[in-house]
Formats: sequence, structure tokens, C-alpha cells
Amino acid sequence: MQNLEKISKFNTDYINTYLFQKRTSKLSIVSLTKGWGDILKRHSNTPEQATEILGQLTSASVLLSSSIKHSGSVTLQIHGSGLINLAVSECRFDASFRSTVKSSEIDNYQGFSFKELLNRGNKGFFSVVLNQNISNLKPYQGIVSLDGNSLSEILENYLTKSEQLKSYMILKSGSAKSIGMLLQLLPDFANKQSKEWSIIKKKLELLMAKYTLDLDLEQAITEQLKDEFPERLKTNEPIFRCSCSKKKFVDCLKLLDKEEISNLLREKGFIEAKCEFCGKEFKINRVFFSQY
Repeated sequence: MQNLEKISKFNTDYINTYLFQKRTSKLSIVSLTKGWGDILKRHSNTPEQATEILGQLTSASVLLSSSIKHSGSVTLQIHGSGLINLAVSECRFDASFRSTVKSSEIDNYQGFSFKELLNRGNKGFFSVVLNQNISNLKPYQGIVSLDGNSLSEILENYLTKSEQLKSYMILKSGSAKSIGMLLQLLPDFANKQSKEWSIIKKKLELLMAKYTLDLDLEQAITEQLKDEFPERLKTNEPIFRCSCSKKKFVDCLKLLDKEEISNLLREKGFIEAKCEFCGKEFKINRVFFSQY
């Protein structure tokens, strides 16, 4: 890594996809700095270990959304049974994303294992929701247990089983940056041995053993894999953007008990709501509620 220039300030968020000389493998990488910072501002009182999980989940949602052709969104959800109760990250077709986490109110998460954070008693689960935003087509939902020692291991196993393709995933997150990589064998080589895939995976493992978040990921990857002749196929700029609205909150309220909602509107004249993703606050009065 001596020949890689350390960068003290990052101002570019990107998601890149590469092919290699033998055309057997695809690599996607994501680096989030500004967008990740926008999320962290809204989780300033959240324990570091919880935001680290959230950063990894955010990078993973951007990676998966980029790897699938769709016109809707990919949502990853952790339903935890440990100190972290819920973590959600949604990435839309245009690479805009939003994320949030809910955790137990204790001051120090130090010393807790991944399982204690997320999966005490093996009651936690992980879900992937693909909403194609197509009329009469219900969103696809896949649910798996939280068995594993890291979020990348859980997702890697999910992708290998659900897509029947060799997958290797790495996720890292810190206070200034969140990154991720997804290496997959292409479908035409699903039932074949790929020396190229194995070589790339090994080189990525070696890179990640010494990679630190103050290094630019794209530069580190292209340097490490230069002998495999990486060709960048596409690039995009992920951005934090929330899609909340008054109407969406009304839709959620209509799933609750009608009598309870009517009593609240009668007593106060309005219902207050706050978006868990961006913090925006809404006041929904009886007139607005009745319009929808």
C-alpha cells in the first residue's frame, strides 16, 4: 500500500462496476462520504457500534440496488433481537438512499459481539425487499436468519443461495466514510470453475487485510487488480435523499385502529409525525387526513 496516496478529505461519493479481462466476474464498489455524513448527523446520539452496522447496511443497499435492473427500490432491513432493534436502508433506482437505526439506550456498546448486538437468542432476522414500482406486481421479499459473524457474511450467504452465483462481499464503515465491495461470478459461468474469480477474490482479501478508510477505494482497487485489467463499465453518484411526505404518513396511519385515530384528531385537532430517516416533522389535521 506504500504507493497509494492517502487522502485526508473526501468529497466524492461513487458506485462503480468493473469487468475483467476474461469476462467471468463482475465487481461493484461503493464509497460514501458526504451521503454517509448526512445520515450520521441524524444519529449523533447513537452508539458507534450501531452506526457502524448502519453504515455497512447503507453501503450494501447501494451495492445491491446497483446490481439489479429496476425502476423502484431495494430495501434491506435488520430486525434485531439484541441491542440493535431495527436498522433499515433503502436505495432507489437513481442511487438516492436513506437509512436509520434504532438501538437500546445504553451508553457503552464496547465488548459486545456481533450476535449480542443483533441476534440474541437467535430471534433476529434479515430481509431484502425489491419493489419494482410496477402496477399489479407485488414487491419481492426474501427473509433469512441473522446467522453469521458479520453483516457481509450474512449478505454473502444470502446472495450465493438466492442467486445461485458465487459472491464475495466486504463492508466497512467508520465515522467519516462507509465502503463496500461485491464480487460476483457472472451467470454464464455459474456452474463452472473460474480461475479469474478466485484470483480476484484472493487479491481483494489481501487488500482488505491492510486497507484503511483514509484511502481512496477506487484507487486502491485498480492498483491491486491492475494485472486483471479492470474495465469500468458504469459509475454513478449515490446521494442521501428522503422520500417522505404527508401523504405517505397518512397511508401509514390508515393501517392503525380507526377509532384511535379519530380520537386523536378530535382531541388535538391534528396528529404529529416525524420521519425516522430525515427528521422532518409533519402535522396532519382532520381535513388533510379525510382527503386521502
